[in-house]
Amino acid sequence: MKAFVVPCVLLATVTLWADGDEGARTRGHFLTPREMAELGEKSDVKYATTIVKDGSALPAFRHPGFPKDDESRSTPYPQISRGPDGSRSLLSYRPSEVAQKALEDAEPLYQAQKYAQALPIYREASLKDPKCYVLYMSIGDCYLFSGNPVAALDNYDKAIALNPDDFHGHWFRATALVELGKPEEARRAYARALAMSPRNPSLLKAINARADRLGFRAREELFHPRAMARPEGDTFVIYTVEGLHWWIYGLCKAVWLAEEGHRKDLTGKTEHNWTNTEELECLANLLARYGTDREVEKDPAEPELDLLSEVLDSGHLGSFVNYEFGSQVTADYAILIDDESLEKLSRFVDLFVFLPVSSAPSPAAPINVTEAKRGACQPEELQSDRGCVRPPTRTRNVSPTYPRRALRRREEGSVSLSVTVDPTGKITDVVVSGSLPKNLDFEEAAMAAVRQWQYEPGLLAGKPATVVFTVRVDFSMPR
Repeated sequence: MKAFVVPCVLLATVTLWADGDEGARTRGHFLTPREMAELGEKSDVKYATTIVKDGSALPAFRHPGFPKDDESRSTPYPQISRGPDGSRSLLSYRPSEVAQKALEDAEPLYQAQKYAQALPIYREASLKDPKCYVLYMSIGDCYLFSGNPVAALDNYDKAIALNPDDFHGHWFRATALVELGKPEEARRAYARALAMSPRNPSLLKAINARADRLGFRAREELFHPRAMARPEGDTFVIYTVEGLHWWIYGLCKAVWLAEEGHRKDLTGKTEHNWTNTEELECLANLLARYGTDREVEKDPAEPELDLLSEVLDSGHLGSFVNYEFGSQVTADYAILIDDESLEKLSRFVDLFVFLPVSSAPSPAAPINVTEAKRGACQPEELQSDRGCVRPPTRTRNVSPTYPRRALRRREEGSVSLSVTVDPTGKITDVVVSGSLPKNLDFEEAAMAAVRQWQYEPGLLAGKPATVVFTVRVDFSMPR
C-alpha cells in the first residue's frame, strides 16, 4: 500500500468488450480506475510513484512474459498445423532434399541478379516437388524482377495456396499487384501480410517505398507508452509523465506485477505470463481517464491516444493489442490466432495502420519534437517524422516569479509546457501539459516567464520551420 503521490480523481466506470477469441478471456471483471486505486491503497504491497520529464526518460524494463532477447525471432518458413479441436501448432516447413538443393544452387545466381539462369533451376525442382511453396515464391521473384509481374503473381498465388500461413507470399503478391497497377488489391494483400507479421520493419519499409503508387502509407509506430512500472526491492515503482491518465496506466501495470490475486481473478493463474487481458485492462483505464482529462480538466490532446480512442470505439482494441503487443511476445503470434480474429486484424491494419498519402504532414504543419529521438541525425538535431530537425535555440531567458502562496508554504514544484515557435523565432503558443503540485499558481508563473523567452527558429533541412517542443520550469526554494 502507501506512497501514492498522485491524487486519485477517478472515473467510476470503464466499458470494454471482448471480440471473439482475439479479445480478453477474463474470469473476473476489469477494474475501473477508482477500483484500481482502491486496490493499491488496501494492498499490503508497497507502491511508489516517480514523475519523469517525458517518455524517453522511462527506465528500461521488459515485461516478464516477453522473450529475453531484444527481438522476437520469426520461424523460418512458418506453417500452422490445425487440430480437429481448433488448436493450432506452429511448425517450420522443411523443403525436400530436391527443393533444398535447388534453392542452394540457384541462390548465388539470384543474388547476382541473373534471374534468367536461376529460374530454370527453380522450375525443374518444382516439377519434381510440386508441393514446395518456397520454390513457387522463388520462381515468382525471378519473374517479378525480370519485368513479368503477371507470371510472378501466378506463382505467388500457387505458393499461398500451398501455405497461406507464411506472410511472405501475401507480401510478394502485393508487390506484383503494384506493378500491375492494381493498388486496391495490393492494399488488401499488404494488410493481410502486415496482420500476419505485425510491425515488421522490412514490410513497413516496402509499403512506404511504394506509397505514391499505392495512395497510402503505413504508420511505423502506433503507441509509445509514457508510463510503466517495475519492482525495486520490496516496492513497485510507477514511472510516469505528468498526467493522471498515464499514472493510471502505470498503476495498472504495477498491479499486474504485484497482485497475484488480481492476476488469478482475471486469468485463473497467479503466474505473470503475458496475456492480452492485461493490456486490454490497462489500455481501457488509460483511455477512460484520458477522456475525462480532456473533457473536464481540459488537458491537451495526445494524437496517439485520440487514435486509440477511435480504435476502442470501433471495437478493434483487441486487434490493436494483438498487433502492438502480441507481436512482441513472438513474431509468429498473429498466425496462431483463429481465422476470424486474423481477418479482423487485417481489417484493423487497413483502417488504422494505413492512412492516405495526403494525411502526411504538410510542409507548413508544426513539427512536434516532444518525443523525438536522436536517431541518425547530427548531435544538435532530433529525428522527427519529417526528417532531422534542429530545435529552436533559446536566446533570452526570463526566470519565473515564485508564487507567493507557494513561497509562504515553502512548497516546491515544476511545470511542463508545450511551446510553439514559428519560423521567425516568435513564440505563438504556450500550453500547460502538466504540473505538480496544482493550485499554487505555479502554472501561471511559468507561463508568464516562458512567454517572454526569445528563440532562434528551429530548422528542417536547413530551413526555418514551426516547431512544437516541451520545456520544464522548476521552482526550488532558496537553500
